[in-house]
Amino acid sequence: MMDLQVALHLSSTAVYTVIGYKTGTPEQPKIKIAAVGLARTDAFAGGKIERREHLLSAVHKSLQEAGDMAGVEIHQVCLSLASPLMKSMNDSQEVQLYTTDTHTTVQRSDLYRAKEMIADKLLAEGYSLLQSCQQVTYLDDNPQEVKDPLNMHANKITALNHVMMLPSNYYTQVVDAVNATGTSVGATLFDGVAGAEYALSKEEKKRGVCFIDIGHNTTKVCVYMDDLLVFSDCLDVGGQTVTFDISSELDLSLSESESLKHQQGTLQLDPAKRATFVTLKRRMGGESTVSLRQLSSIILARYEDIFARVAKRLDEQGLSGYLNMGVVLAGGGCQIDGLTKFLSHKWAMPVRMMTTNSQVSICPKNLNDDNIALLNGYLKDNKLHTVIGSLLYQNSDQFLKDGYGEAPVQNGLADKVSGAWQSFAKRIKEWF
Repeated sequence: MMDLQVALHLSSTAVYTVIGYKTGTPEQPKIKIAAVGLARTDAFAGGKIERREHLLSAVHKSLQEAGDMAGVEIHQVCLSLASPLMKSMNDSQEVQLYTTDTHTTVQRSDLYRAKEMIADKLLAEGYSLLQSCQQVTYLDDNPQEVKDPLNMHANKITALNHVMMLPSNYYTQVVDAVNATGTSVGATLFDGVAGAEYALSKEEKKRGVCFIDIGHNTTKVCVYMDDLLVFSDCLDVGGQTVTFDISSELDLSLSESESLKHQQGTLQLDPAKRATFVTLKRRMGGESTVSLRQLSSIILARYEDIFARVAKRLDEQGLSGYLNMGVVLAGGGCQIDGLTKFLSHKWAMPVRMMTTNSQVSICPKNLNDDNIALLNGYLKDNKLHTVIGSLLYQNSDQFLKDGYGEAPVQNGLADKVSGAWQSFAKRIKEWF
């Protein structure tokens, strides 16, 4: 009997549900998608609940659609979301190990206690824990960090975690919107972490990479070094912001601006087209003449601003020099023509667009031809990368380390950390 898992994702434009299960081997796990549910809504625009009843209806519809496709009743989900209200930090917690003799070993429960301590501290400050990702651990007063301290001897540990938090009232409102449908939330994830799980390779996470997902109203950022999440952020701008700029500058409606952006928008305007004008038929009648040079300059200004804000945050954390694998871009806001070339030149590093994850496929069992075609279409266009990434993350070693389940105990010491990480660890220590 396969263990079905359910991921629910709240975005600015829709509520997505994906049901799937893990196959393959521990070394090369794969995900099979059994069902998808999609309910379009703007009730969660910009990571904020705008209309609660509309959001509840969309959550219910999305869950029902996926449940009916898979022929199951959904009781619990892993919820992913993004909000500019999110704050993040690298946290350090000291945990005294329970011992009845002169020696004791580190158990998973000790690492869980560090997470509980984080949650309690945040609650006292008016925040709730959205997600915490385990980084490294120090044993007693030994300055050498280890990645997997399980079964190692110590009297105390110092656990380092990357922590993402939301204001408690806001967090409660979001979780209640799901619980109100009769489905409970088992775990919560930052949208950026889920998307990165889908988009990034192990080599990129190992050598240092920045994942940037520009969505409809938000931009999510995650930085990995030596396979550890060391930075995350969520900006209050996205692809829709570009549309607003075009609408304001050219006196066009939002729908006209969106259409113009997709048809003519670029960050790398051909010099031969700088004097070109296009005629736009107005939806309310009449025509407008638009300069491609002016359109390109409007789009360029907004993307300059977005990436300047990201660069500023990376520089503040001293991370820019550790992105050996460059940047991976995702999201609808990154579909603008010329973006990879623009950013590669601006940041002087490799930049690539997210590609389809080869470890994900559909399970055609019990699906009709229309549903098979629908699911294959979803996988091909990568529009479900975040919610599918949530499923991938639920089956990762990191998910277990973060305290969401039990994992088999591994014998021996943790792998020796790389020289690059040894150098980077000095930066981590400065954060605490």
